[in-house]
Amino acid sequence: MGIHSNSIFLLLSTALFFLLSTSTALDTISANQTLKDGNTIVSQGGTFELGFFSLRNSKNRYLGIWYKKISVFTVVWVANREKPITDTSGGFKVSANGNLMVLSGGNTVIWSSNSTVSDQNLNPVAQLLETGNLVVSDTSSTKKSLVWQSFDYFGDTLLPGMKLGKDLETGRERYSISWKSPDDPSLGRYMIWVDTNGYPQIKRSEGRVLKSRIGPWNGLEFSGLPIEVPNPIYSSYFVVNEKEIYYKYELLSSVVQRIHFTWDGRTLQMHWIERTQEWVVYADIDADNCGRYAICGPYGSCNIEKRPPCSCIKGFEPRIPEEWKASDWSSGCQRKIPLNCESGDGFQRIPGVKLPDTQRSWYNLSMTLGECRMACRKNCNCTAYANLDIRNGGSGCLLWFHELMDIREYDVGQDLYIRIAASELAKEYKGNGVLNTVVLLTSSAVLLLLTVAYACRKKKKRPRTKIKGSWYDLDKKNTRMQMEALDELPFFSLSKVAKATDNFNINNKIGEGGFGPVYKGVLDDGREVAVKRLSETSQQGVAEFKNEVACIAKLQHRNLVKLLGYCIHANELILIYEYMTNKSLDSFLFDETKCLMLDWPRRFHIIHGMARGILYLHQDSRLQIIHRDLKAANILLDAEMNPKISDFGLARKFIGFDNAAKTKKVVGTYGYISPEYAVHGRFSTKSDVFSFGVLVLEIVSGKKNREFSHEDHRDNLLGHNSRMQMEDLDELPFFSLREVVKATDNFSINNKIGEGGFGPVYKGVLEDGQEVAVKRLSETSQQGVDEFKNEVICIAKLQHRNLVKLIGYCIHANEMILIYEYMTNKSLDSFLFDETKCLLLDWPQRFHIIHGMARGILYLHQDSRLQIIHRDLKAANILLDADMNPKISDFGLARKFIGFDNAAKTKKVVGTYGYISPEYAVHGRFSTKSDVFSFGVLVLEIVSGKKNREFAHEDHRDNLLGHAWRLCKEDRSIELMSSSLCNSCIESEVVRAIHVGLLCVQHQAEDRPTMLSVVLMLVSESVLPQPRQPAFFTGDKESYRELDADASVDAITQLYAR
Repeated sequence: MGIHSNSIFLLLSTALFFLLSTSTALDTISANQTLKDGNTIVSQGGTFELGFFSLRNSKNRYLGIWYKKISVFTVVWVANREKPITDTSGGFKVSANGNLMVLSGGNTVIWSSNSTVSDQNLNPVAQLLETGNLVVSDTSSTKKSLVWQSFDYFGDTLLPGMKLGKDLETGRERYSISWKSPDDPSLGRYMIWVDTNGYPQIKRSEGRVLKSRIGPWNGLEFSGLPIEVPNPIYSSYFVVNEKEIYYKYELLSSVVQRIHFTWDGRTLQMHWIERTQEWVVYADIDADNCGRYAICGPYGSCNIEKRPPCSCIKGFEPRIPEEWKASDWSSGCQRKIPLNCESGDGFQRIPGVKLPDTQRSWYNLSMTLGECRMACRKNCNCTAYANLDIRNGGSGCLLWFHELMDIREYDVGQDLYIRIAASELAKEYKGNGVLNTVVLLTSSAVLLLLTVAYACRKKKKRPRTKIKGSWYDLDKKNTRMQMEALDELPFFSLSKVAKATDNFNINNKIGEGGFGPVYKGVLDDGREVAVKRLSETSQQGVAEFKNEVACIAKLQHRNLVKLLGYCIHANELILIYEYMTNKSLDSFLFDETKCLMLDWPRRFHIIHGMARGILYLHQDSRLQIIHRDLKAANILLDAEMNPKISDFGLARKFIGFDNAAKTKKVVGTYGYISPEYAVHGRFSTKSDVFSFGVLVLEIVSGKKNREFSHEDHRDNLLGHNSRMQMEDLDELPFFSLREVVKATDNFSINNKIGEGGFGPVYKGVLEDGQEVAVKRLSETSQQGVDEFKNEVICIAKLQHRNLVKLIGYCIHANEMILIYEYMTNKSLDSFLFDETKCLLLDWPQRFHIIHGMARGILYLHQDSRLQIIHRDLKAANILLDADMNPKISDFGLARKFIGFDNAAKTKKVVGTYGYISPEYAVHGRFSTKSDVFSFGVLVLEIVSGKKNREFAHEDHRDNLLGHAWRLCKEDRSIELMSSSLCNSCIESEVVRAIHVGLLCVQHQAEDRPTMLSVVLMLVSESVLPQPRQPAFFTGDKESYRELDADASVDAITQLYAR
């Protein structure tokens, strides 16, 4: 009996252990237990789940945490971001010393939390909390102690309760780095962190480049995110004390919310809507141009409502007016009158702003504003001051000691006091003195008029509720508008609307737009309607309401939504439309399942219907209307999938041929707004045409323009479409810095194969095994962005067997990198001027190289689409492949020209000594004949095996060109040939090559042949003209006098050796 009992006990124990190892119902993992791929743990309330997962377009496996109850798979934290598992052999365990480990293949550790504790009595347990926090606790005593938590190591999501900031005691920083792409959680380009230099503030960067900042905390909210109404959804906290500095938020309701830092750099507050089963963007931080860091430069202020958005603060003026006129405001502003601290500067109040960058600031939590002013006045380096906390009348002091950067204007922004010269203040006061009398008289008159008006109102006050063809008042908005006769448009009472929507029941809510929420309703006669109700937080209002009613009531078209009526009651503004069974186009188009219902005939039917509707608005309707907010969400679909254009709140009417206008307030939806409207505020019918074009591309592709991403580039959908139509650019991928670093073994010195004017060149191997040459811009290089851009634009559009192939490029912060096909034999100069390797170049190979170079240059000058002057042809820029075919490289200094405009002049002469033509070196004039000159030098170097610049002869002081010309005149050209070619040369070919080379290096550009003539001369046997004196010939004193008379010291000193 005992043996039988023991067996049962052993069996039960084994089963229990197995359940503990694999159960999906538990929220903990104990020491030395393993959670295998396929099993998960779930937080106690069922909100979060932890396990292994793959993303939609990848087979890689990651350990992560996601929402359990939400239908859209949403990951909030990933452990092994940089080291995915490629199969399902993964496991997750807690070691006996408290270390979390992700295992591959059973025992290979690919990720660890590095949370080891030395305590021998440790009893670690990992638990997934209902907050989404994965914690490791020591349960060896009655009081649990925290060993590690995932909330200290952010992914791309900030959950309620997470602390974004820095622990000043441990030095640990908590920051977020975006994903690389929607399907790749490895480290991306963007980072969000709290900058603790000066007064702390949250910043966003792309690599090392600062992209935006939210502004300092003012006690209620961040200075760059002003609030207008109390927030009923969450409370924000920004804590600054001796122990830590952090930002966090806590939810005030049961709503599911997260802050998502997207892979493309956006910061979104997302709410989950259970009824529609989708994430909705509650707020898009830095959603406009004024959110870009320092867009207006020092002492510039950005106002998104103005055009242009940038202006100088009062007392300042543009630093470089020409750049401001060209809409480049980055140079900022300068003081009209310099400061003079000794004579007493003053302060100017700038109301309603986002406070400047506080990285170089000083702060005190207890000083008053008056004390703050005195502190700034006493320090001549202090440029501005402000209250730190705006609550309860203001407290605390914030001082700036540098140029004021990244200021933005808001209606409810903060006051900033800027130091300006006393004389500037005096000018302002003098001007104000003239106004004082006028203001006094005007004020008296206004007061009198107000008194009379009030008396009349008291006498004749009565309710005004008549609607049709008359005036009405809106109680609290104090706004009046006159409606034209709308006899055919019924007025609905609020009680009728409330009854139809079951008192605006949340279960009847079917969507939300810029105007406010939309509810499904049923009228007394059984008709289904869509009820659009103005939201209190909407940025739209009476003007848009009036616009909607006035416009759409007079429009009749089968592809426009029908307005059935409206309701006005106190502050309530409500529109009642016909109900669209299939809701909006975007609900089908961008849904992975529902999009399958849109076959091509339906999509084309929708495109055609939209086009007819817009044509009606622009030309055929009585009003003629520009919609200004065409987007997928505003195209509704009826039961038969007929498209109906809706939402006319932002529309504008025009008459006759007056079909264009300009506004200071740009409204609409990002991704659909035309460039002339977004930048200059100009809109016309063509603005709607632009939006229609975006819609067509979205309908065809099923992708959102604004959220579109491509693995080979960072264009939006429009750019991708344009890119697809650009010849020769399809195969030019964008490489991430991480890919380049991996390919070159982190730019290992062992992989360095050369260096030029642009910077060092490394050999690399891509993931597919392809060998590449990686050219990296050096910090000390005199080349930069212009040369990099030139290289990419020029060579990407060139295709010739004698030009090097550009495989791709990389831009990351200050890094600019070009990736080429790898040339096994490196450059021509490595063979030509090496005493040993030059023996490998016999005459047939050298002549093959000369001929190949000539064909490549001819292609650049005449046969390519761009037509290019290279401007830096030299032996180091002629690369040799495995078969010794020459490839012209390095187009950083190249210039494009069109048609017969094949010459130009520059003040900055660039290139390499020994290869530059005289007219370019002395006068800055360059043309195709400049390249011909460089080719001629190369020919003579290839034949002789000598460098032109370093050539020396015992009988004279000429360079290689002069020496060759002397020999030619004496009919001894063959003596120029390298002795290593004696056994392989065809003497007539050698002499002809020298002759052609001398024709190319003649002093006068007009005497030199074209590259077409050069190619023909090299392969024909025609009689060649006699070459004239070469450039820089020093064989007589006359040549010296000619060169000295023309030479420009400035031009020569700008040349540099490469």
